Amino acid sequence: MVCLTSNKIDTKLVSEALKALGKDNFALIIHGSSFPSKDGEDTGFGTFNSAAGRDVIDYAHGIFNALQLGPAGKTKSSDSSPYCGTIFSGNPLFIDLKQLTEKKWDNILSQETFEKVVAGNPNQNKGKTAYSYIMKAQNEALKEAWANFKEIHGGIFGSSLKKEFDKFKKEYIPLVKNFDCGNVVINNFLNSENALDFNQGITYVLLSDDKDFIIGYFNISVGRIDQIEKVMDHTYYIPMGGAININYLAVDKRLQHTLLVPEAKIYYGDYMSTFVQDSDKNCKKLYKWVDDILEG
Repeated sequence: MVCLTSNKIDTKLVSEALKALGKDNFALIIHGSSFPSKDGEDTGFGTFNSAAGRDVIDYAHGIFNALQLGPAGKTKSSDSSPYCGTIFSGNPLFIDLKQLTEKKWDNILSQETFEKVVAGNPNQNKGKTAYSYIMKAQNEALKEAWANFKEIHGGIFGSSLKKEFDKFKKEYIPLVKNFDCGNVVINNFLNSENALDFNQGITYVLLSDDKDFIIGYFNISVGRIDQIEKVMDHTYYIPMGGAININYLAVDKRLQHTLLVPEAKIYYGDYMSTFVQDSDKNCKKLYKWVDDILEG
């Protein structure tokens, strides 16, 4: 690696090299978890939001003309692969815990808790992640931060953080109130606290490009498929495999029966399932339909 001190020189040198090679772009591709940490801040998982992460991005800015991050979706506790993460939500592991201990975040995470997370990292100074550890430790730390936020901002203090949060609610709550799919029960779920309760599932909302109305939403949860067997007077439920339960799925009635892609005759109501149908045609199946199993 050639380290240059001036971004201006770096940019000129890279431009000349790309021109000589007949190339237009020079990209840095890096997974978020691969970003380094400063001394005393290694929690077991890298993030581009950390101080060291920002240093890398600042340095890369003078050399590369493109930076590819991600996938950055939320991953499962049993699978750290970013390619198995969620599509519409970010990974909470990329939240920099150190920042939550600072004044600009109203110190909603105690310095003691942060230091405890760092000290507990089993891969400290080993240059690799501690995924199983940080999944649990990060979750507990964020629970503390959220509890502190609610306690601090119970209407007593008027910090800039609370003002930003109130502004966020003021902007987006009306969007929820104005959503109408034509079904009162489904509308009420989105308007209730149940939509934010992980015990009820996870809710994803699709906003318009201008973020001025909700196109649609869905709520999903984890389930399983059981095979029912009856032996004499007893009924047995034998697990056959995991499943995703679609608890709620709705499109605002203003866009129902409206074409999203006219030339392909794809409606807004088809949007959620289109990518599944297309991928199903081109990919080798890693599953079997229940009907196939029963018939076989």
